[in-house]
Amino acid sequence: MNDTPSSRYETSLETYSVKVSGRWTTVRLESELMAALKDVALAEGCEVGDICTRLAQQRKHGSLTSALRLYILKHYRERAGDRITLGPASELAKELDSFRRSLLATEERNYVLRHDLDLERIGKADPGLAFLYAYWKALSKGQEHPSFDDFNLETLRSVGFDGNVHLIDVEAPNPDDFRIIRQAPITMIYRAPDNVPLRTLGETLYAREIKTDYSAAKYKAQPVLHRMSVRTAEGALKYQRMILPCVVGDGRIGRLVVGVTPLSRLAPQRTSR
Repeated sequence: MNDTPSSRYETSLETYSVKVSGRWTTVRLESELMAALKDVALAEGCEVGDICTRLAQQRKHGSLTSALRLYILKHYRERAGDRITLGPASELAKELDSFRRSLLATEERNYVLRHDLDLERIGKADPGLAFLYAYWKALSKGQEHPSFDDFNLETLRSVGFDGNVHLIDVEAPNPDDFRIIRQAPITMIYRAPDNVPLRTLGETLYAREIKTDYSAAKYKAQPVLHRMSVRTAEGALKYQRMILPCVVGDGRIGRLVVGVTPLSRLAPQRTSR
């Protein structure tokens, strides 16, 4: 056999955007370690960016990625057997039980949950998402990624799915500068009181996690399928989401086509009196 090292080994590392002292940077970690890091942040009652900032300021040698690995190891060595306790009646506890270890972030009464779905299940997902995926693959024309210039919403309009599609500009190296080219009308959010459609993601917990997911999809450069469960100050929503990367003129991943299918309508949070 004439195997070369590149054909015998495949990296399990993925690129993630994290904030360090308020500035975005990237780290390369195994997905399992990133999931563990998010669990550590939850246990400590902070954000992943808080841990990254603290380690970046404290480390005297080595990379941030190395420091994160050692920090995760230290956490589980010291807390082996400990478990995060949530009240049995907690809505968040029920979501965590359903989604197991899929917690992305939590902030006071608000949370963002993501459950990664196998792309092989796309046929069992919403038919519109299945059509969007098939259309994306057809546009690829045998290449790894299709050109965004070839993407045509009219094709999706023919099956009534155009209202479920976001178009996102991710050319900027900083996720804070990602731009919404088109927001799916089904989830359009308008700014009060002037009723202007929002064009930026903002700085809410939900927006921060969305930007991180978009950045991860940009660097991974592969289709992803998620089930999302979100609670914000405005209300709660569950939906399925597919993120499809597209290249721009110079061949770099510069656009994302995002299909969304609500599993429940936005339900306003109840306020105690």
